[in-house]
Amino acid sequence: MRYMNTMELDDARERYREHPVLGPATFTLDALRTWVDSHSDGWAYWSPPVRAAERLMALIEGDEHPEGRHGARFDPLRQDARPAALKAALRPIKSFRTRARPPKWGMREPADFPIAETQAQVAEYEHAAEFKRRQAHIALAQVIADEYDVTVTPGEAQPTIESPR
Repeated sequence: MRYMNTMELDDARERYREHPVLGPATFTLDALRTWVDSHSDGWAYWSPPVRAAERLMALIEGDEHPEGRHGARFDPLRQDARPAALKAALRPIKSFRTRARPPKWGMREPADFPIAETQAQVAEYEHAAEFKRRQAHIALAQVIADEYDVTVTPGEAQPTIESPR
């Protein structure tokens, strides 16, 4: 069974961030890994999602590259990575997402990690995640402000904190 560990996946995510096919591929695999880590004993221990991602990992690692996997690692253009190959590699992951029920805590809700087929979808998901993160920070700042009786005004770079003294 093929497997990409966290370090390999993070490296690929950074290396192919701007690639039109491998950018969405690494984003999707990273989203799957993050979801699996939070809903099971971890990416390394729950084999159904890893098996579903085998074709995607093969695409990312460059099994079809003319110079093999080693050559693919040092080829920034990666002409071997085609949109049709990405669509085919995403099919088992979409199927897993539809059928998966995580083993942790007897959960019954379906998997809800994002799957991206284009760079535009990656940008949209990342923007939504950043907005969600900002909202969480603002909510936390408000809780702290209420606790210490100060006023917090959210700003672009740094919130303004005013004490009533």
